[in-house]
Amino acid sequence: MKKLLIENGADYIAWANRGHYPEPCPGPSNKSMFLDDFIPEDKTDADRNKNLRAYIQEYFKNRNLHV
Repeated sequence: MKKLLIENGADYIAWANRGHYPEPCPGPSNKSMFLDDFIPEDKTDADRNKNLRAYIQEYFKNRNLHV
């Protein structure tokens, strides 16, 4: 999906900086959720976005996209 969006001119920087959840509480940015490395807060903190993060990171890397 991201591939199709970016190849058709979507603003990937705006997507990365947008809050992950809808307003009024957008929460963390898409960048922190999917492009930055996961850093657990404690031993019980699970990476629920591991596979999607790996895919999006690889996609951005392969296309030399930087945020």
